[in-house]
Amino acid sequence: MITKFKLIALVLVVLPTYSWAQTCTDQAAQTTKGKWRPTESKTYIEKGAKGTAALAPTLIAKANQFRTFMEAAYPNPIGCDVRSYASLSEFPNIDFPIGAGYTFEMSLIEYYCDKGTKKIQPNEYTGSSGAEMFANTFELFLDASGTGNGEGKFNINNGSETTIFMLPRSAGTIKGQKVYTINNGKAVLYTHDGKLPFKMITREQFLHALLKKIKAAAPTVNNEMDEMEAYLLQQIKDADKNYTGELRDQMKAELQRGLEEIRKQKQAVGSTSEEFTSEEAMEIENYLKTHSKEDLQKPASVRVTEVFRGFFTEEEEGNFLVIKDNTYMKKTLPAQAAQMILIRWNSNGNTVSNDFLKKFETSFPFDKIQALIDK
Repeated sequence: MITKFKLIALVLVVLPTYSWAQTCTDQAAQTTKGKWRPTESKTYIEKGAKGTAALAPTLIAKANQFRTFMEAAYPNPIGCDVRSYASLSEFPNIDFPIGAGYTFEMSLIEYYCDKGTKKIQPNEYTGSSGAEMFANTFELFLDASGTGNGEGKFNINNGSETTIFMLPRSAGTIKGQKVYTINNGKAVLYTHDGKLPFKMITREQFLHALLKKIKAAAPTVNNEMDEMEAYLLQQIKDADKNYTGELRDQMKAELQRGLEEIRKQKQAVGSTSEEFTSEEAMEIENYLKTHSKEDLQKPASVRVTEVFRGFFTEEEEGNFLVIKDNTYMKKTLPAQAAQMILIRWNSNGNTVSNDFLKKFETSFPFDKIQALIDK
């Protein structure tokens, strides 16, 4: 016979298991309270980060202060844990020979319902949403890969080749700071003395540089096919030298067919390339001749840089073109001084990351970061 007390005890034993099974859903995971994990104790230092050993303790301390700002903006994670770490860039770094680069990053490790264990677990493979701080580096802001060949090298004003970057588009302001869009995220850049660490290039500068690049590339269009043709010719000679009889004849016949095919392709590609190069060059030259000096001095804003398809506003999905300003960094400041700071944040668009995005944009102290510049 089950007594009243035994019945209550049975309910208390069964209820937690039943309730947990009922609440292990993806929706429940999205509302589970998370936590900020300790900043990873083994600070990540990029391979080849020379010159940072002596500065490391100071730079890590400066990077870690951003955890205070970020945790205050998002103190109670929902649907995720927050992982964070600090890292150092190579010094002198890739962007500027002055100023040691350092980074602080936080990322959302989102919860999910493990259907096997019927438990809500953190998915350690997530982390695409979160926020980052970069000091003294353009990382993930100015994009040279958007210039077509991954390098973006152009000869500006008859000088040495310079990398042209595509500036992210404007996206309004936040707490008085200009906001830029970067892929699925946003960014704010803090600099000193009202200056920027890059310079706009004009339409005229870009068109002349692109014209030089197109004309310089024309003679080398068929290089790879020239090499293949020479290789096949050598193979035919080697077959004559090293083989006899039917085997030699078969090898030479196969090689000859390959040689004839390469020569056909070379002729077709050469004709097409020359025609394309000629048309591109004529279009650029025509623009330079038919537009006023005033128009040509406007900042260049394009969609791609390897070919000329006109100039486009940001509303038309154009990006301003800029080059690095090597005079921006102050030589009188110590290497650890943050002469520029980039705050970048992003969301993958789901419920958890959008909740983070809203709270971060509302509560992060964007108006206090300027005071850290040059310190």
